[in-house]
Amino acid sequence: PFERARRSAAATAAAENAQQLPSESKAGLVLGLVIVVAFVGFGAFMAMVGSEDSSSSPVQVAVPPVQVEPIPELYMPVPEPGDATAGPSPEEPVPEEPVPEPATFDKVHLYRGVVLGPDGAPQGLAQGERCRLWISPNTGNLNCRFALDCGRGETRLYGAAESGYTPCIVVDGHPVFADDDDDDDGDGAFFFDVRDGRSVLTLSDRYARPALNIELELDLDSLDADAGPAPEAKRSLTRVDEPEALANGQIGDDEPEGTDELPETLTMSQVLEGLSKTKESLLECGVESGTTVRITVKISGDGSISDFELDPEQHGNVEGCITIALLMARFPQFSGESMSVVWPVRW
Repeated sequence: PFERARRSAAATAAAENAQQLPSESKAGLVLGLVIVVAFVGFGAFMAMVGSEDSSSSPVQVAVPPVQVEPIPELYMPVPEPGDATAGPSPEEPVPEEPVPEPATFDKVHLYRGVVLGPDGAPQGLAQGERCRLWISPNTGNLNCRFALDCGRGETRLYGAAESGYTPCIVVDGHPVFADDDDDDDGDGAFFFDVRDGRSVLTLSDRYARPALNIELELDLDSLDADAGPAPEAKRSLTRVDEPEALANGQIGDDEPEGTDELPETLTMSQVLEGLSKTKESLLECGVESGTTVRITVKISGDGSISDFELDPEQHGNVEGCITIALLMARFPQFSGESMSVVWPVRW
């Protein structure tokens, strides 16, 4: 009976195990499928990401490294308060240095000279007429006063009344250079140069009646560096408030003539004729051989050159020589105020 009961219990247990086995196997199968699907899905996702990255990423090129020098730091030492080397603070105005006054001299200088040209110059002057030039010291920027008398009547051509003041260069107590290029400030345009053996004086005055344009040669050996004051002028130029070209031919106290007969401008042949008379003097001015200088000349209605420009620019003695040569040019009068021409000159 016990054996029968043991067998019956074993059979019953086997039957129960047989009933439970399918459900456990199914659970294990389901879990295995879930894990497999998960791995397959993750692999597909990674494949998609890898495919997208590989299609959009740029081509990689190996670039060798470049060595860059480090930028040095700028060190600005800040001075301590009270440091003698410290400059003024930004809030404090920087004091302006005083402008030194030009050099001066003690006594009146006197030169003698003669008129070089042009021949038959107005005011009764001619080549060889004698002149005297006084140079008096003055304070301030206008440190020289010039007075020029010429001709047998000793006419004061420059420096009459309260005029003649101009800046000048003083070397070793002697005035040696002055350039007053304005003739509308009470006296004419005046150029004086006795540096390095030069002996040049030119005077151009459109406001004189008649207009004046002369060149003098000074006798350097005649210098009296302790002359007395310049005498009062015996005669002075007649000067008016407008250039002669505008008044057209007013001489002394005569009434101005009409302007109907004057041309408005000069013809090119008239211009070239006036310029050609200066060419011989220009070619002696020491410009380098083979050089062409374009001279832009401004001719005033009174027939004188009032301004000019050089291209290329010239300097020093060369420029001074060209200036003197051009100031001697004379042209017919015309009714216009001025005209400009370009004149190329080859050396």
